[in-house]
Amino acid sequence: MIRTDDGKLCIIDFGLMSEVEDYQKFGMISAIAHLANRDYSKITADFSNLDFIPADADFDLYTPSLANVFD
Repeated sequence: MIRTDDGKLCIIDFGLMSEVEDYQKFGMISAIAHLANRDYSKITADFSNLDFIPADADFDLYTPSLANVFD
């Protein structure tokens, strides 16, 4: 994320558009909150809910890798 000189959040829009379902919106919000709190086990579940990780995957295998990427 980028902040302006006066501390406001600046979002850069590259013009890409897509339809986003409500469950995806809430899933992204949840993942961002868990990322901010470094709750990586919950991010793994969020990513599964967003179909980034298969629902039948062993989350314990993904969590250390996600922690390594996001730390």
